[in-house]
Amino acid sequence: MLQSQSNRSVNDKNSSYVNRIRPEQISTLEQEFAKARTLHNTDLELLAAEMGLDERDVQAWYADRLAAWRREQGLSDGFGQY
Repeated sequence: MLQSQSNRSVNDKNSSYVNRIRPEQISTLEQEFAKARTLHNTDLELLAAEMGLDERDVQAWYADRLAAWRREQGLSDGFGQY
């Protein structure tokens, strides 16, 4: 029972960023993603601060968006990762 509660808590944290990011912020994130598929930690911190978002939310959005882009390109989700 404790394990299922902790798994649900982790899943809730991972998916809840979608509810916190407003449409205009998603538009900005999409523009940044079009410029660079990955962000350096410093760029991630700056972008999150400029947008008033938590760094983890921006990082999670980028990871999800990159996975979707890889699937669109016919690549595996782990392509290019070591």
